[in-house]
Amino acid sequence: MWFAHMSNSAAQWMQMIGLPILVIIVTESPIHLGAVMLARTVPAIVFGIFSGVIADMWNRRTILLTTRAVGTLLAVWFAAVNVTGSVGLTEIYSFAILRGVVMSFDQAPRRAVIPSMVPPHVVVNAMALTNGGAQIMRVTAASFAGTIVALWGIETAFVALAIFYVVGIPFLLALRVADHERGGYRGVRVMLSDAKAGIAFAVGTPAMRGSLVIAGMFFIFGMSFTNVFAPVLASGPLGLTEGGLGWLIAVMGAGGTTGTFAVAYFSPSHHRGIILTLSLGAFGFLLAGMAGVTYLSTPVFAFVMIYFVGVGQSLFMPLLSTIVLQAAPEHMRGRAMAVLSWDRALVSFGSVVAGFSIAAFGSQVALLGFAAACVFGALMLLSSGVMRKID
Repeated sequence: MWFAHMSNSAAQWMQMIGLPILVIIVTESPIHLGAVMLARTVPAIVFGIFSGVIADMWNRRTILLTTRAVGTLLAVWFAAVNVTGSVGLTEIYSFAILRGVVMSFDQAPRRAVIPSMVPPHVVVNAMALTNGGAQIMRVTAASFAGTIVALWGIETAFVALAIFYVVGIPFLLALRVADHERGGYRGVRVMLSDAKAGIAFAVGTPAMRGSLVIAGMFFIFGMSFTNVFAPVLASGPLGLTEGGLGWLIAVMGAGGTTGTFAVAYFSPSHHRGIILTLSLGAFGFLLAGMAGVTYLSTPVFAFVMIYFVGVGQSLFMPLLSTIVLQAAPEHMRGRAMAVLSWDRALVSFGSVVAGFSIAAFGSQVALLGFAAACVFGALMLLSSGVMRKID
């Protein structure tokens, strides 16, 4: 499962580097850049809880194999239109939306299956190692993407994306995990009932409710850095080449690797709500620092600062996922992760706001505004006592 997840992360980071560069090449518009990020996660809003219902109802291994097969076909098609030079805005938006559909049905079972593989007391470790695999791929795949884009052009990134998708299939075929598939009637009426139960559980469980609040703030104001601010800063104030964005994200991934393996080692078992809140505030200060160093005459300090941005980002996600998964019983974990994916969809909203903010105020001032929002949100949550209730 870990190797399959790493191949998926490698493909994701090839896209994270390639797609923003492609949008900038085709449109030269930060607004389109934010809109493409929105298009990619609209399916998570549309399908949302139903992807979790399916993950709780059918065999999760089968779902993962199906989404990987469909995603592979989609990746091959998009690589082909890039190689043939026939890519335009229609193809870019189509790819973003269709890949979003695939990912919306992939994320819930991929994370929900992990607690079935390890004892309860090491779920934090397992989630951190899973996130650590993604960070390793951020280092290797992002730097690889930047290098091949600089040497052979943007289309090679999408060819590599398709290859990474294919590589993961044998690992999923080898996966053996306890089958939780439900028997009996599984029609629309049952699915609607299960969806309603999943939403009621998320709203009525304090740990879930608090986690969703802070996750929403992080996904709106924090995660848009990777999607929008990093590529715009790289091509603008930092004056990096197209390949330079890959190396910038790779250094961020190196920081993320450090942070996730630290979480896996220390595995905090108490006061996780407070730790999450402090992480959000600290991440805001790191974003402010990142905005500050872009005013300097050399990009060297930006590479140093983005390393610590990666550390801050990586501390947040394993704890958040673990709190959500352990708050949910086994038969509802898919829906718990699907509800969390609704918060992830807020990344798109944040990306659109970031795009318009950059167009209005410039990338550096806009990033300072997003940093202030993270700090202010953390202070509000600490004063309200919401997150202190989550142990």
